[in-house]
Amino acid sequence: AYSMCTDPTPVLFRDISQSMMRVRTSTIDDEGRHCCFTLTPSQQVLVFNSKKCEPPRLLLGEESMLLQGFPIAQVSDLVAKTTNNVMQDLAGNMVAVPVLLSLLMAAVACVEWRPCAEGAADESESEDIKTAMAAFEMLSKPGGPGHATEEAPAGKRIKL
Repeated sequence: AYSMCTDPTPVLFRDISQSMMRVRTSTIDDEGRHCCFTLTPSQQVLVFNSKKCEPPRLLLGEESMLLQGFPIAQVSDLVAKTTNNVMQDLAGNMVAVPVLLSLLMAAVACVEWRPCAEGAADESESEDIKTAMAAFEMLSKPGGPGHATEEAPAGKRIKL
């Protein structure tokens, strides 16, 4: 059997929802910070106190959401109404906010932006607005495309 005391490295988090032979623990980076493993829905995580005077406890749902970068303080009224298990499942199903932001930044950085001649942006923007407004007016008129009229048979109606 695997003992919790066999690893001399100080551990802050230990996943106990896996089998005894597959134990995941937090790691320590080069700067001495604890790095948590990937959170999954309905997992059980033990939190160890660095003071060693308190017994280990289970990770709370609010703490799981904080580990994922979710702003708990801004939605405290919703947090108060949500159970611990639901918050832990939500944290296990969500993507960490910093990871999502990095993906979004990478996607925007990969787009090749065409240089625009001076004045061309204003002209194309005004053309786009005129086209959009004309389309909106055409679609919003009674009897226009997409509207059923009593005179037009069903087979001759324009479908959008």
